[in-house]
Amino acid sequence: MGIYTRQDSPFYWKKYDTDPTTKRAPRPPSSTRIPWDAPSKALRDANKRDAELQYAQDLLDIRANKQALPAILFADYATTVYLPTTVHLRGNEGSTIKSLIKDFGHLLLTEITIDIVRAWRVTKVATHEASTVNLYASVLSKLLTRAVPTYLESNPLAAFKHGTQRKQLERL
Repeated sequence: MGIYTRQDSPFYWKKYDTDPTTKRAPRPPSSTRIPWDAPSKALRDANKRDAELQYAQDLLDIRANKQALPAILFADYATTVYLPTTVHLRGNEGSTIKSLIKDFGHLLLTEITIDIVRAWRVTKVATHEASTVNLYASVLSKLLTRAVPTYLESNPLAAFKHGTQRKQLERL
């Protein structure tokens, strides 16, 4: 929990500073409308307790998917959510994500479909080796898997073809 100011109001307690388990902001900060600086210590303590209760309840609602998170761009997700929480990346995976940001950064996570990835692969194969494109596709699939269930309902690259056990995005 923290504080922030608005130009037309006194200090208020802030919601969504950081999630204690993931160590990231689950949503953009917003005001609790509970004053931070009350005239007496008892009132300040009561306000802090109320703000913490509201914050904890909102986090529980987010984790239970009662409150959906807003749509997020691929570039924002990769740089602010995926990379900071993934410290065990292989050496070339970080640069692969930077390359993916160049290609998919302007899209919302929910806009990435199997058809878009297939078209992207066709253009990439013209300029890169098949093994490199496979690496890009596997890192993209890992990144989209990490976005489930917070931002995506399912990974569009991990889905199987209808009526078969073959993956929609096979290796080149």
